[in-house]
Amino acid sequence: MNLVHEDFSVVFAQASHTISFKGAMRLSSMRAYDVVRDFLQQAVAIVPPGGRLVIDVTALQFLNSSGITTLSIFVLAMRDEKRCKLAIRGSRSVAWQYKSLGNFKRLWNEVDLQVV
Repeated sequence: MNLVHEDFSVVFAQASHTISFKGAMRLSSMRAYDVVRDFLQQAVAIVPPGGRLVIDVTALQFLNSSGITTLSIFVLAMRDEKRCKLAIRGSRSVAWQYKSLGNFKRLWNEVDLQVV
């Protein structure tokens, strides 16, 4: 599955259950992020119960507050559903990731967070 936009792409590798974000996500509102939310929900539906979904944002250079909120809501939904495990991969060299990814661990302490 792929979601391609002028400034970013989101790719779901079904074999590894990994969603990879790339580029800069500057959508104008929460409603504009509905397409991303739907993509995330479609991907998690493919992961077998008890499996693990990996969200890799290491190549995502920018994510605005609406995008961070969208990912936060997704993490909360994953926590509440307890359908599968969640891992998030980020980069210390990208400022928004270094500042924001730790919050996902606060939302759900079982998130496997790796910021390298």
